[in-house]
Amino acid sequence: MAVLDSDATTLSFKTYKKMTYKEFLVALSYHWPAAVQLGTVIDFVHLPWKKLAVVNFTSPTACQSCFQILAEAKGRSNMLISDFKQAEHQGLSQNLALFLTKAMMLNSFDSQSKPHVFSNGTEIPLSMACAKFLPPEMASVKISATVCMLESLQQDHRQDTLYKQLGRSGFIVK
Repeated sequence: MAVLDSDATTLSFKTYKKMTYKEFLVALSYHWPAAVQLGTVIDFVHLPWKKLAVVNFTSPTACQSCFQILAEAKGRSNMLISDFKQAEHQGLSQNLALFLTKAMMLNSFDSQSKPHVFSNGTEIPLSMACAKFLPPEMASVKISATVCMLESLQQDHRQDTLYKQLGRSGFIVK
């Protein structure tokens, strides 16, 4: 079994099948029930691809606990996670900064693959997460613009979905 650094707080996970962020959390909590305590044991979940998840834990103890439980379950037929390891980037602020840097470099603002950040048990908007968790030198105008664009796209997607649902139900007449 691989060993984690004593101060590790971030793990990367590969899954056997494509998953949404919510499906991944269900799979993780199946093996490690503490995963349902978003904001208390987990503060960052990002699925950059449908079969890869990056999770930051609020403490090295929580990270180590999850790692050990999954290591014991590895190889079982009901295991939904195919592999897991210590992530290269550690900590909430580093992972948040990495996501934003990549989004700016690629000029890619897919609201479906944005990270989910939690504080005190509640998901918080990306703009609030950046203001709260990024170091001052990272909170540049360009990053702020990226976050605003991501949240705007997400809001537009919600409005489009609502408009379509209302249209199908007959509330909106063309």
